[in-house]
Amino acid sequence: MIKTLILFLMLAGTANAQFIDVPPLRSNTVGGFLGDIDSHLKAGHIYKNRDRVTWAHETTHGINSRIRNEFKVDNGYYMLNNVCFVLAKSGITLRRLANTVPIDMRGPRYPLYLVQQQKWWNDDALYIVDELVAYTNGAIVGKQLGLDFRCKDSAAIARDLLKYVKILSRLTKEINYKDQEHFELLINTIERALDTTP
Repeated sequence: MIKTLILFLMLAGTANAQFIDVPPLRSNTVGGFLGDIDSHLKAGHIYKNRDRVTWAHETTHGINSRIRNEFKVDNGYYMLNNVCFVLAKSGITLRRLANTVPIDMRGPRYPLYLVQQQKWWNDDALYIVDELVAYTNGAIVGKQLGLDFRCKDSAAIARDLLKYVKILSRLTKEINYKDQEHFELLINTIERALDTTP
């Protein structure tokens, strides 16, 4: 499990402004990676769930929102161990990303994450990275807790979303996105973390 964390955070120790420290708001009372995630929101938050993988996933969304608000960044993604990765707005709408995805890649995740979410997240397609990180964190928690089915399920969804994120990366490259190099670093880091899950 330590190997997973090291891979997920392998570049966090470098002098890279894309990584910022996000201190926990309270002690880790749950233990492990789930406790790490949970400690970054106030006690009694709305994301706690009986399903610990869902708990990790939804709480990651809450932390990402906290990061955007507290640190005044366009996009922030909680990567475990008090580390967040930040990116500027992509300049690509979710609708444009959805329209770019080839028909043969429009699997079961496509309608929910690339079409329905346009109502709320159309202004920046990097919303899909928020989902990708939440599913990746869920898979890591599932693996650590021995919840093999939930780990595999979360990792499978993350891998599907990763395909869409790679398409987004090609679109941002075409428009000379100012954080392109960092975006690609984030994609590679997530991909390596997913390589350690079933």
